Amino acid sequence: MTIMEMIRDNAPETGPKYPHLEQLFRRAIEDGTLTPGDKLPPLRQASWEAGCSLGTMARVYSALERQGLVTSEVGRGTFVKEPDSLTANVILPPGSGGSADLSMINLVQNEIHHSQAENLVRQAMARAAEKLPSVMITGYGDGSGHHEMKPRLMPLLDPSLQDLNPGDLILTHGVQHALYTILSRMAGKGDGVAVEPLSYPGIRAIIAQHGLTCHSVETDEDGILPDSLDMVCRDGRVRLLLTSPTGQNPTGITTSLERRQAICEVARRRDLLIVEDDIYGHLYPESPPPYAALLPEQSIYLTGLSKRVAPALRVGLALVPTRQNLLMAQTITTQCWMVSPLLAAAAADIAERDDQLSKMADDCIARSKARAATLSKRLGGLVQGIEACRPHAWITLPEGVTDEMLEPIAKSHGVLITEGYRFSNRIIADHGHIRVALLSCPTDRQFELGIERLALALEQIRQQAEPAPDMSFV
Repeated sequence: MTIMEMIRDNAPETGPKYPHLEQLFRRAIEDGTLTPGDKLPPLRQASWEAGCSLGTMARVYSALERQGLVTSEVGRGTFVKEPDSLTANVILPPGSGGSADLSMINLVQNEIHHSQAENLVRQAMARAAEKLPSVMITGYGDGSGHHEMKPRLMPLLDPSLQDLNPGDLILTHGVQHALYTILSRMAGKGDGVAVEPLSYPGIRAIIAQHGLTCHSVETDEDGILPDSLDMVCRDGRVRLLLTSPTGQNPTGITTSLERRQAICEVARRRDLLIVEDDIYGHLYPESPPPYAALLPEQSIYLTGLSKRVAPALRVGLALVPTRQNLLMAQTITTQCWMVSPLLAAAAADIAERDDQLSKMADDCIARSKARAATLSKRLGGLVQGIEACRPHAWITLPEGVTDEMLEPIAKSHGVLITEGYRFSNRIIADHGHIRVALLSCPTDRQFELGIERLALALEQIRQQAEPAPDMSFV
């Protein structure tokens, strides 16, 4: 879809047009509809398509320029700028990482810190380098990964899947790479992809880059509504469902077994391929079995080590049905030939240390529950589904407060947060939420300080909104 089509198809019938149009252009830049160097439509043409005044559209372009998204050149027009960094605004705003520096506390990135992770990775890499057969160092494998390692990696899957055929396992450079590979080969340009209305921003970026159509499915407190999914499949050329039914990002929702079974029925009827991202599954050991256990012939199961151990270990695992397995392996071959055997061997070494991984997961669950309690105590009823909070919390902002209003004020207080609109898969995003990463801070003290600063930012907004006292009687 071009920007002119977006303007024409999403013009609001009622209400102010300026904020709607500004958000529409910003979304087009963030999801890749408009790329760096692209020229924005002439003001007169854009305002005609939007049914607004020339002055309104000029305000929109000026706001985009103030935000650093576009640059105007006299006599040439307005162009999309190169981002300040290669990752800026593509998935999440750049953060400060898990630094112990207290001047700016990062509650943005879901970097799950483990005290044992660094040594675990270093030791596994050293053992892998020492033991890896010469043929794996000097030769090439195939796109699905070296078959000798796959049985050793099966313990990283959900327990209900660990006894399945290791030959169905495909190694990738993380879940993001797996998602990119699946969409590049299992859907064609113009095909539809069903997604939750809120999801990991990387999904929207991948869908846009492949020229696919994003179909948002309605949800409730138990996840995707089967009737809504069925309607989306009936009305559009939908090939895939991308979903995270366990510890959903950003809401934290875990879908019940009964609801999962209903989703499987829709998938059977509509010949829909379910792609399940289970990257947080290890933090929810009580969760129902994944779709790959309920509907194995129509489900791809994805997990990896970036959240369980460390992001540097870029190894993802995809359990893929036979009829899609070869397609995916061939695509990986054309992309990067294979996942590094050295990384795969290190991942296999870690997978065999089940007791250590279990203790790390238990520690993360305990820390997340304690931090969720801290968050709830300080922010009260703003936190949704407090019992579901493990890696992140989804926070409803007070009435009259928006994520874009809060983010710069929170930053001025020394804490980084993620605006809720970044997770939206709809053209018009909800600005009434933020996401807070619970495990990104190395210490509890750092997290507590970050939440205290967030509370101060909310209090500052509240005070600024209060009317000034009437002094006319003085």
